[in-house]
Formats: sequence, structure tokens, C-alpha cells
Amino acid sequence: MSLQDTPIVRVTADGIETTAGHHDLDVIVYATGFDAITGAFDRVDIRGVDGAMLADEWADGPRTAVGMMTRGFPNLLMLAGPQSVSGSTNFPRAIEDGVEWVSDLIEHARAEGITRIEAEQAAEEEWATEVAQMQDRLLIRNSKGWFTGYNANLAGREGKPRYQAYFGGGPRYRTRVAAIAEARFPGFDLH
Repeated sequence: MSLQDTPIVRVTADGIETTAGHHDLDVIVYATGFDAITGAFDRVDIRGVDGAMLADEWADGPRTAVGMMTRGFPNLLMLAGPQSVSGSTNFPRAIEDGVEWVSDLIEHARAEGITRIEAEQAAEEEWATEVAQMQDRLLIRNSKGWFTGYNANLAGREGKPRYQAYFGGGPRYRTRVAAIAEARFPGFDLH
């Protein structure tokens, strides 16, 4: 049942009344109207190469390389960014993976005199395929909610998924980013 089909008529002392009838509830959690995963990024005026706005670049959904960087926005490092594993697994462990990876990248950059780091298009495309494949294999692919980016409360977000989180699991993600660090960051343009 969807509130779009049977809207709320009123909140009562012991639940919620919809056009389909009354639903007894002990607790009501008001969690509507937010823009998860990318909303915070969209509200900051983040500008990249040639003044490109991140919010505009991600209008149809985020594009990242392993959830850590996005092409066209050099030196923008995201520890728990869109398309990382942090939103779909144990957050403290996931953020630790991000911190370790970014720390390795910065350490490498300093040692090599690198001052500009940017995700390459091929790395973004490869990661987009992986993120979509991992989401599409799960039942969550049928969920039309904030977590899969449908956000029916936001114009332009109805009807199609936005691949915002990586659902391949922590161990797989950890192995992937560790291999990138060990190989000295292929898929990232380092100058």
C-alpha cells in the first residue's frame, strides 16, 4: 500500500487515518522531505573545473570513482561519499576504509610532489557499472524510496533509480580500494 494511492487523512491519538482506513500505531516517525546521500552536497556551492557545479553534474545521480572522487572536481576527496560502501554497511568500518584510502592517497601525493588529483572518466564509468550491478541484484532495486534515490517528494526524482550507494558489501569494497592504493592509484589523474 502506498500513501500516494491512499493518502493520509489525519493523525489520531492512536495512529494514522488514511483514505483506506485507520492504522493503529505506537510510534510515528516523521522522516519526509529529505534528500539523502547527495542532498548535502547539492546544498553547497561546490564548483569544479571551468566553474562546473557539482549539483548540476549530479542532477541525474552521482558519478564517482569508488565513492571517493568525481571527475571534474580535482582534490575533492569524499570519505563517505555517494557510491561508497558507507551507506550500505557498518558505517564505522566503512569510514575507516575511506580514511585509510584517502590517507594513503595524500601520503603518496606528498611523496611524489603531486598537487592535483582527479578521477578519470574510465574509472567513473567502470565504478558506475559496478554500483548498478550490485544494486540491481538485490530486492532493494524495487524499492522506490530515498535510499535508491527515487525521492518522489523532489522534482525530477520520480520514476528512475539513482545509484547512490554501493551494495557489494564491505569486504569486496575494501579489497577493491586496497588494490587501487597498492597499484598507486590507477584510474586517478595525478599531477
